Amino acid sequence: MLPGPRRLRKLRHEAHDLTREIENLLHRHQAKVDPKVRERLVDQAAQVDAERLDGSAARLEASVGKLSELADKHLSA
Repeated sequence: MLPGPRRLRKLRHEAHDLTREIENLLHRHQAKVDPKVRERLVDQAAQVDAERLDGSAARLEASVGKLSELADKHLSA
């Protein structure tokens, strides 16, 4: 495991990449994604963005994990 500041920086980078990827997928497949699913993904992405600013690596890691699971479940081919 990385030391505090390095771990947080890495998690913030991963969070940014994941939210951008989901944003692009939602835009590309707009007509195919159920509005309720879209709302859940957008809400969780907003939570990830809030955690990125908060500074808690543990909370950010949990939020990123949840967003990743939602994306895998609802946006995978």
